[in-house]
Amino acid sequence: METPQALNTSSTNWPPERGWPLFLAWMGGVLVVALLYVIIPMTGIGYPPVNAGWGDRVLWMLPALAGHAWQAWLLFRQYPVRFGLWTALPLIQLVVPNPLRFIQYLGLVIPLLEAAILMNVRRRAWAWILASMAGVVLSVLYTSFAYGAGRSLITNVTNQFGSNLGSFAGLLQVGLYRGIWLLGEALCAWVLAWKMPLVKPVSQAPLASQSQA
Repeated sequence: METPQALNTSSTNWPPERGWPLFLAWMGGVLVVALLYVIIPMTGIGYPPVNAGWGDRVLWMLPALAGHAWQAWLLFRQYPVRFGLWTALPLIQLVVPNPLRFIQYLGLVIPLLEAAILMNVRRRAWAWILASMAGVVLSVLYTSFAYGAGRSLITNVTNQFGSNLGSFAGLLQVGLYRGIWLLGEALCAWVLAWKMPLVKPVSQAPLASQSQA
């Protein structure tokens, strides 16, 4: 294996390779995807796991695919195989028999697949697993709270303001869940930008290595 070259940390480089430029570019894509998932339900499209047809499920996959393609462009511009694998990861949800149940396991499996794709491109690929698992733990803890004590607490609070605000409880639960998801994404982006330097600068990565998987 070749000795990793020194990183060029100039903030003027584009696409960014580390630090704040990479963090902001990564989170910008995440926020765009999150916004699209707010807009799509307004069109009347149902959430895929709820007996949705293939057309609806594919529509729901498009923002995730676009987000992963943006991330792949930031990470694997000279590694077409890795680029394709990273971009295609959301498609796993299209081939599972029971998305609602299986999506719980995807939170554990996908970070392992992502870390495997990151190996030999970014150092400390194991740090990606730790950051992703922290996000999974936050989501699980919030879900347990939201559908337990949290639901009763939110309902009691909204009832104090009158029955016309009853829908506020559901909106608050969804908003908090998205906030937890964004927090997990931000944690992964931070680890990637500051704790997982390139094995070698992208500008010096040999084209011959792009076929590595």
